[in-house]
Amino acid sequence: MHGDRPCNKRVTKSISWPLTCGNVFDRTLATVRGTAYHLHVGNQLTRGWRDMKLTDETPLEEVRDFFSHDLFATQACGCHIVEASHGHAVTQLDIQPVHRNAMGGVMGGAIFTLADYALAVACNIGENPTVSVSNSIEFLAAAKGERLIATCDVDKSGRSLGFYTIDVTDELGTKVARMTATCFRRA
Repeated sequence: MHGDRPCNKRVTKSISWPLTCGNVFDRTLATVRGTAYHLHVGNQLTRGWRDMKLTDETPLEEVRDFFSHDLFATQACGCHIVEASHGHAVTQLDIQPVHRNAMGGVMGGAIFTLADYALAVACNIGENPTVSVSNSIEFLAAAKGERLIATCDVDKSGRSLGFYTIDVTDELGTKVARMTATCFRRA
């Protein structure tokens, strides 16, 4: 809004958050194989992002760059990608004091975020842009180590739906959680 009327001007360029102007700006989401993909303020995706497709041949650094714009997982939670391929991903986070709850255990939200980040990577490589529509997580045991590792594998990938299982362990092998997810992609 510009005053009390909508602002129709769109400026296509990369910017830093937070916005201080009433104009609608684009923020570069990622550059994959020389093509820039943008996310409009208000999370309206441009056609370029919808047409984007990460593949098994996309270098891991480009995959990391693309998903680094998942700011909650990467900056607030500290998640990072270890492996990424069609239907498979491994992400991890080093447990910090901010991840702990009042009883000293790892907060369920941090575990879920790590599992969801692995899911996002696994279901978007080699597929049309995909989002989760249903997730279920079971917390199995408290983490004993200092690092959490989420491994996501596809159970079935159809034309418009995908089914995934994400196992979360610590570096000592403790099974911390298991999440199952149903994802939707536009065919």
